[in-house]
Order: sequence, then C-alpha cells, then structure tokens
Amino acid sequence: MSPDIGEAKMTRDPTCPCMQGMRDLLMAAKPDSDLLKKIECADCGKTVWVNRDTKYCFDCEGKHAQKQIK
Repeated sequence: MSPDIGEAKMTRDPTCPCMQGMRDLLMAAKPDSDLLKKIECADCGKTVWVNRDTKYCFDCEGKHAQKQIK
C-alpha cells in the first residue's frame, strides 16, 4: 500500500506549521555545554562533572547528608 499523497507531501514540506513548531522548540533548547559543569569537590578535591549546583562530589555529598541527619 502506498501512503496517502497528502500525508507524504506534508512530511516533506519544510513550510509545514508542525515542522516549524518543532524547529522553534529545538532552537530554544539550551546548548549541551550549559547542562554540565566541572567542579572541584570542597571536601576531597576530586574533579567531577555535575548538572546541579553543589560544591561536593557524589561520594562526599552523601557523607555530608548523613552528618546533617544525625
């Protein structure tokens, strides 16, 4: 079976409104370089890549969280 002619034309048409909406979303997305940042752990000095605001590596962050609970 062949695809519907209108459907095939719509997916290839670069001016289709649905395609423009997707392009706009992709253009508004953050670049990958903003997602990760390199930090040096304030406790052990390890250098790690993280995707949130913290001053500790994953191991030391767990240690500090346990100390605060006690």
